[in-house]
Amino acid sequence: MPRAQLLESWVTGVPADQIWPRLETFFAVHNIKKVDSGEGYMLGVQGSQLKFRMLGAWLAKPADFPKKMSVAFERTETGLMVHANIEEDMGPGVMVEKTKTIYMRYFQDWMNALKATLP
Repeated sequence: MPRAQLLESWVTGVPADQIWPRLETFFAVHNIKKVDSGEGYMLGVQGSQLKFRMLGAWLAKPADFPKKMSVAFERTETGLMVHANIEEDMGPGVMVEKTKTIYMRYFQDWMNALKATLP
């Protein structure tokens, strides 16, 4: 279970044929490496274990913190539902409260940007 995570779902008004191009652009702009995708989902990673471990949470940029992202879609009666998840991928070790706070601020900014991409 991740020590820092943000999950949100919403119905998007974006036409289905525009979802993938927008999501591909979003991943590219935010330097998220796509690691898997299929019908209705895209998975990505961002950050570096090495950089994070060498610099620590106080010197590394939040975008360099290791993390995993997923975005999935499903058709519902009300429209196309987006399910988004972002979580830390720090690996073993203790997460201090300051590090968790940095992660959670970044996660909220990421989620807000994704919601703006897929309103």
